[in-house]
Amino acid sequence: MSKRFWFYLTAIVVIAGLYTWRLAVVNGVNNQIGRIEAAGQAERVGNLHRWVDAQKDERKLISLAKKLRYLDNASLQVLIDRAYALNPNSRDITILASQFHPEFKSKILELDPLYKP
Repeated sequence: MSKRFWFYLTAIVVIAGLYTWRLAVVNGVNNQIGRIEAAGQAERVGNLHRWVDAQKDERKLISLAKKLRYLDNASLQVLIDRAYALNPNSRDITILASQFHPEFKSKILELDPLYKP
């Protein structure tokens, strides 16, 4: 075999090794970022749970949920579930809660017979 063949073979092996190492590093960093984001999300939901449990005004919770409507669904569900727990006889709160709990859709018609989705 010629020297050129061994040079190219060695170059290909080195390049493949470097590319594999790069993929491993990138995947490790992406996994670490994902774990950090998941931990942050869990902490945010935990903080929100503690704050929501102290609230006694369902209108304040619904107002906050409307302002944060583009937030993740887990945080919105915490706000709306607490508002529903405070005032289960409110048609508006029941309509919002029915987005997360389909069993509430029948209760909407009990609260407001003229309601049409």
